[in-house]
Amino acid sequence: MRHKLLRVFRKLIMPEAELLVVESKLYAKKITRDGEEIDYGLQSQKLITNRGMITLLKALGGFYNNDNNFSRGHTWHIALGHTSGTGTGPENFADTALQSPIQTTPVQASIYDYFFDTTNQIYRLRSVAALSYSVPATVSEHAVWAYNLSQGIWHFFDRSVLATPISVLAGDTITFTYILELSRA
Repeated sequence: MRHKLLRVFRKLIMPEAELLVVESKLYAKKITRDGEEIDYGLQSQKLITNRGMITLLKALGGFYNNDNNFSRGHTWHIALGHTSGTGTGPENFADTALQSPIQTTPVQASIYDYFFDTTNQIYRLRSVAALSYSVPATVSEHAVWAYNLSQGIWHFFDRSVLATPISVLAGDTITFTYILELSRA
């Protein structure tokens, strides 16, 4: 299945690419209930989960029904939803959810844009969402979710463990910015 996805991607998106590089970055900024802004900067720059890679390749190729069926096309919004949690276990390619989620439903991004730099052949997606907290917590993990328009459901895409856990009180907000880049090696 993986080879079929890569062939589809190469034909549709970057036919000359020998090696595709996929990177994600997560930034965080807390706004306290008193209005103070604290910029935590880059919080994660690590891996994309297996689930995220499968979703990404199928979305770029216009496919998705389930993990083993390429016969039906769907429209996807990659990394449109955000959730956070208090789990502290390390990131893993096999992650399929947050370890201890705070939000039970993804919060839709308020800024969702992308562009393709034709000079450097870099595709970049940016998704920004503000998550509000009603109880004190130490936020230590973040997830982004893909949304399937035709099915009307969220699918787990990627999990990041924060470099600096962020303590929040009731009324605080954290604005997460998730950047996904695809480029040639």
